[in-house]
Amino acid sequence: IFSPFQFSTFPSCFKWREVVLSHGCPPVAHPSCFHTSQFSQMICTTEVLRELRSARVFAPANREGNPLRLNSVDFDDEGQFVVTCDDRTVRLYGVEDGRLRNDVPCRKYGVGLTRFTHNPGNVLTTSKNEWDDTIRHLSVADNRFLQYFMGHRDRVCSLEMSPTSETFYSAGVDGVVRIWDLRDKICQGQLSVRGRACVACDPMGLVFAVSSAFNVVRLFDPRSFEKGPFSTFRGKGSPNLDITHMSFSPDGRYILCATNENYIFLLDAFTGEQKQQYTDHENNTGSSLEPCFTADGNFVASGSEDGSIYVWNTLSGKLEDVKRGHVGAVGAVRFNPLYLMAASSCYNLVFWAHPNPNANSSSSPLT
Repeated sequence: IFSPFQFSTFPSCFKWREVVLSHGCPPVAHPSCFHTSQFSQMICTTEVLRELRSARVFAPANREGNPLRLNSVDFDDEGQFVVTCDDRTVRLYGVEDGRLRNDVPCRKYGVGLTRFTHNPGNVLTTSKNEWDDTIRHLSVADNRFLQYFMGHRDRVCSLEMSPTSETFYSAGVDGVVRIWDLRDKICQGQLSVRGRACVACDPMGLVFAVSSAFNVVRLFDPRSFEKGPFSTFRGKGSPNLDITHMSFSPDGRYILCATNENYIFLLDAFTGEQKQQYTDHENNTGSSLEPCFTADGNFVASGSEDGSIYVWNTLSGKLEDVKRGHVGAVGAVRFNPLYLMAASSCYNLVFWAHPNPNANSSSSPLT
């Protein structure tokens, strides 16, 4: 019988297959609280993905008991915690025990997006109100702001932490992209593009991508971004589309671009060739969906306005699975960087896990 939540044993049994990149990227590190020998490795196959079930559902509400739509979801570097937010509150959850660890009210400024820094107790948050566009460095552990990053003059719609340094990037609906260092409140650099901007970092922190109007994606070297992009790509979709979210694949070879319609496309990060598109999901009202890759990069998952999660094979584009269980449009989907589980959000936060944490298939684990 499927236990509703068994994370006490789950992490020691399922770990994503480590992929050593051809260009020398080191494998993902194990959490310090576990020994390497305790992990049984499993390749993420279509069959494994289809067996993921809703393991825990969190339904935050305001004081009047009304549900609140969640704006973003993120895992920390080691996959131990999940952070999410609604318009007024940041919440931190533990992956291993599936429990709410802390919630931080942010009613004065509101919360639009939240992302982990490399400290699992600290996050970056954007404002959500009509009078302030400041980014804040928040300690979730002791409910206090550590730093304020001021400079944006319009809503920040994209926020990404460099995977290898204290640098982070923010982009606004006005096309302004800013580069910051967590240790300094002064903006380190700025560039502007036409239309709404989004930003993403490659897994090694050597490149950042910026999207703009007409499905254009530009690649920059963080060390010399002021010289302009070293590559410029254009997607095949309608020029009227807005790219609302971007992410690099775990091996850095592809860029996943979500738009304000039911059209997600995949670009080759080296040549700019459009490799695939995904259109089975619903996005009829211009929602800012946040699709993602699985941790091995073999599959793409996206939320949908029909309350489902659609999972495709990354390169073939074949629809492999549709997961249901949300009560509203699913905005963000994230796969854990280390463990075989995922999180997704609508009005609820849902953890997805394998029904048998002690399962072991001779065809799946790596030896």
